Amino acid sequence: MEFQRWLHMSPSSPIKNILQLDLSNRTQVNTLVHSFKFNMRTIGFWLKHFVFEPDVSHYTSEIRRTPWDITRSGKTIGFSGTTFSHQLNPTSVTQVLELPDEPRIGSTDGRMLCLLLKNTDPVILSIEKDGVYWKQVLHQCFRLEVNALIDTGALMTGVASNRKAAEECLVLMATYSKYRGVIFYEDEWVILSRSGECKPASSSPIQASECFAYYDDIRCRGSDLVLRDDAVGLLTCSQDTALDKVIQGAGRLRQFERSQRLRILISPSFPACDQVIDVIKNCTENSIKQLEDALPIWVARGTEFETQNEKGYSVYQCKEKLADLYGSKLEITDLPTYFAGMKNESSDKNFILQQGTELGKGLSIRGAGSNANGESERESEFISESQEEKEIQIENATPREEVPWTAINDVWDAKTANDLQESLSLKDIASECLSPDVAALSSSISCTSNFFDSVNQEMNETRLRILDNFIRFPDGSILLISEMEANSLFKNRNLESAVTLHNMCYFEEDSFDFTAMKLFNGEVQNYEPVILKEFLKQAGRNQGVDLLVSSRDQTYAMQGSMLQNIRKEIESQISFNKFNH
Repeated sequence: MEFQRWLHMSPSSPIKNILQLDLSNRTQVNTLVHSFKFNMRTIGFWLKHFVFEPDVSHYTSEIRRTPWDITRSGKTIGFSGTTFSHQLNPTSVTQVLELPDEPRIGSTDGRMLCLLLKNTDPVILSIEKDGVYWKQVLHQCFRLEVNALIDTGALMTGVASNRKAAEECLVLMATYSKYRGVIFYEDEWVILSRSGECKPASSSPIQASECFAYYDDIRCRGSDLVLRDDAVGLLTCSQDTALDKVIQGAGRLRQFERSQRLRILISPSFPACDQVIDVIKNCTENSIKQLEDALPIWVARGTEFETQNEKGYSVYQCKEKLADLYGSKLEITDLPTYFAGMKNESSDKNFILQQGTELGKGLSIRGAGSNANGESERESEFISESQEEKEIQIENATPREEVPWTAINDVWDAKTANDLQESLSLKDIASECLSPDVAALSSSISCTSNFFDSVNQEMNETRLRILDNFIRFPDGSILLISEMEANSLFKNRNLESAVTLHNMCYFEEDSFDFTAMKLFNGEVQNYEPVILKEFLKQAGRNQGVDLLVSSRDQTYAMQGSMLQNIRKEIESQISFNKFNH
């Protein structure tokens, strides 16, 4: 018997027979825990029957139903205020862009964009990276005395519940007499009065127009409250907020076309914006990216639907072997090739593949081979993760003994770095043994051989010396030197010379050269935004950033950093220009 095997490993247990067990007796239960909590047979039995069996069960096939099944009758009728994703609707659904009795329906998106530009305050607000986001958002609401918070950017995610947010609002509105309460959603729209009494909005003596309105992320689409005619809403945007969500959020102000107005609050991770048009551009780029990511799923679900059985559902054959799930390597494949790996089994399925191939031109996906129908869990996780961290083992290297710097006596009289015979172009020497993308970041900086050749082994990005000391010449040119060379120069410094010796820790300058040096050190913060943006825009420079940040072990610091935000802003601008083109 199983219990007897447990007793064999826990002979000190006072309970020797299973008939003695009484789980309603708390004292006995505590005794059992004390006796068997480290018993491996007990632990194994629990894992086998109560953990692994229900949670790790694997089935040879599964039944799937998708939006394609909901619309299979062809009689589905719905409403959407935007047209951004209509290409990815099931093929049985067609979005009506024009109606004979309502000619303005086709211009909805354009009209809302016009209103956003016209009726939105031009000053873009932001919250600090440090601190609790949701509390900062609410403080901004009451500092600006707005009438509604429209959280399209989900910046209130950290709050425990909508009720908790409303209670915080009561505290903040203590000095503002214009609000009689807070209206928010809790199974239904409810109003929390100043006295703390909470009633459904339908039966409350307080009107929604007299309250501060909180639209949480989900309620930013489709909700309808009667606000003041002159209401001002604060709309939030985060790094991934799409344009259709912004338009839907703005639509919560039902008089937005007349007398109501918006203000925009962006998160620290949102690209730096000075104007409303900048926010629209970034959100447009997010919309494009979301459609690109959804295209492979649309094709996969559509082809599954077209091969359904007569019962009206898809039977998906699960992979059972690890070799099937993890046997092929992850590789980047262009979408037309990815879709070509699907078997053509019906004319409708061919149409879906053809449309997916047409829309997917120029796009790629990272997955295992061309197995589009059965994407494994690791592929899905890869797509959902915005950052993948890798632990890289680096081969040990031995330091190279420095050679005497014969030009050291000529430094103080030189006019430019090129006057010194041992001055080497960092760009030229880096091109020989580093990635071309890294070499492109070198600008017009020079260095000594002792600085660059720091190890006896072959140089690469992981063996680059940290840029610490450098010399600035009268013409503005820079020479990077090693610590030993800097010590020698410091001991024999000439204070009357126009040549100056500097250390990176105590030097600050808004220039391309100094920006390049900070990038070589893998720094991700404290740049001059305009200089950094112009520097990275030049051909080839943006590609080497990841290599340098990774080689300096600064990947963890990239998320939300100034360097990342500027790069995303550049990429968004490029994508926006392509989209307009």
